[in-house]
Formats: sequence, structure tokens, C-alpha cells
Amino acid sequence: MNQKNNDVQMSGFLPSAVLLGAFGTVLLVLLATPIRHTEVSIAAATAEMTESAPVVETAAPAFVSVNQPFDAQAGYNWACAGCHGADGAGNPPFGESIVQSALLSDQASLLVFLTDAQPPVDPALRYPHPVWGGYPMLSNEQLNAVIVYLDTSQR
Repeated sequence: MNQKNNDVQMSGFLPSAVLLGAFGTVLLVLLATPIRHTEVSIAAATAEMTESAPVVETAAPAFVSVNQPFDAQAGYNWACAGCHGADGAGNPPFGESIVQSALLSDQASLLVFLTDAQPPVDPALRYPHPVWGGYPMLSNEQLNAVIVYLDTSQR
């Protein structure tokens, strides 16, 4: 009877031993395989992603047309009013009022503010103003038209 109990115990041990041995072998092979590091510069990785990225055509907003003049009020409503409000009074927490902004009195400075990246800010305190108002398809001329619209509408 003792021999029978030993056979039953051994038959349960054998699959565990085989599994443990297989796991150990795989682990040894993985540890013995050298890891190959490839040095890739950020510029090379960016160029590779840019080359392989699909080109997505986007339609210009309705106010951007070759056949008709640019509608500066529609441009403001599309690119600015979401944060600053249709009347410029602000849309907290996204954008502050521009009604009393000193930038409105200096069109060249406002154009620079809208087209140059601003220093980083703590988003817990306020949202950083996006470059080009977040809509880079507007040209400098179109941005200038929006600036003139803001200047004339605030008077």
C-alpha cells in the first residue's frame, strides 16, 4: 500500500517538475540573449514618423475662401470666441476677458503674441494661450484682419 501512495504522489509531482524545468530553460535563454540597444536621435525618430504619417486633408472653415474676402468677425468667432467669448468678456475657465487688454491697442504686439509661443504656465492657475490661437491655418493677413476687427469693435 505504501508503494501505491508513493506512485500517486510521484505522478502529481512529475508535471510540476516538467513545467518548472521548462520555465527555467526559457528564463535562462532570455537572460543569456544580449539586449541590443539602438541609438536613435529624436530628430531621426521625428523624421521617420513624419515620413510614414498619412497626410490628412482638412477642409478650411467657411470664412476662408479664395473667391471672397476674409470675414474677420467670423474668423474671431471661430478661432477666439470659444475661449474669450463672442463679446470678448471671457469664457472662464478657458479664457479671460480681452475687453480691457493692453494688447488691443498695439496691433503689432498682438500679432506677435498670437504667432509666437508663450512661456509655459501652470495650467492649474490658467490655460496657456495657444500659438496662432490654436488655429494655424489663419495667415498673418487673416490674423491682422481679426486684430483690426477687435480694435474697431471695442471702440
